[in-house]
Amino acid sequence: MSGDVAVLRRRFRERRTRVAVCVALLAVPLLASPIVARPITVRDGAGLVVTLKAPARRVASLIGSTVDIMIALGAADRVAARTRYDTATAVRRAADMGGGIDPSVEVLISARPDLFIAWNGQSATPVVSRMRALGVPVYLVDTKDTLAMFATIRDLGALLGMAPKATAAANTLRVELRAVQAQVRTRPRVKAVYVISRSPVIIAAAKSYMAELISVAGGDNPFNDVAGEFPTLSLEAFIARDPDVLIMGRRDGGGTQLARLRETPGWRDLRAVKRGAVIEVDGEQWGRPTLRSGALVRDVAAQLRLVTPLTGITK
Repeated sequence: MSGDVAVLRRRFRERRTRVAVCVALLAVPLLASPIVARPITVRDGAGLVVTLKAPARRVASLIGSTVDIMIALGAADRVAARTRYDTATAVRRAADMGGGIDPSVEVLISARPDLFIAWNGQSATPVVSRMRALGVPVYLVDTKDTLAMFATIRDLGALLGMAPKATAAANTLRVELRAVQAQVRTRPRVKAVYVISRSPVIIAAAKSYMAELISVAGGDNPFNDVAGEFPTLSLEAFIARDPDVLIMGRRDGGGTQLARLRETPGWRDLRAVKRGAVIEVDGEQWGRPTLRSGALVRDVAAQLRLVTPLTGITK
């Protein structure tokens, strides 16, 4: 009897060993099989298809807003080349290509980018043509409005292999904007316009992302029938609309925009200037549609609340 038990035990051990070996052999192909990266495909601001074989690791960008978005997503180390205007500490070590309009092609090529970002308006420029000739994927940005701003955030997330993080960040921004919109719902709305330049007069028209963000903060653009995002107007045409509030970037070298406007013929006759309803903001940041837009809108909403009584508008 004891002999039979010993035989059964030996057979059981042998069977268990054979099963273990079979499981191990089945697992080997799974462990040894290479991980195949799926191509990443998006459609850029020009409507062109952009495909990467793998997430971008060395990005060269002529657009400061895309560099800021990459920093916000935690991908600053993937910025291989930037313009002289991108001075954030996080990307200081990236190659400096110079200006965004006339970048150094030599510096750009030496940065060995696997993705190049430029404005849609630069699509026919020599630098974009050179990148395409070298086989470097090109993503063109055309941030006309907030819809395009969110599309750029989404696409960058995909191209970097960080889609979930980009989606979460974009959703947070949407929540921030809705919160401001809710806060200003019961306040009087004023006619407000962002003035980019006094001479010549360049504004952010109603169809621009700037005007859309200002609308969230409680300001309606009085130039809603003017074509384009950032049109140039005659001073007479601007004065004829006589906005309630002017929004402008802070001056370099001290002094306020209001003080300057009160000394300037034509501008000093505007109601907003006479009543002191001139808001100053960080022009550099307002020129960059990024994930920080929520903070910019909160700031303008707070300033509009302060200057609205000066306009005489109560409802």
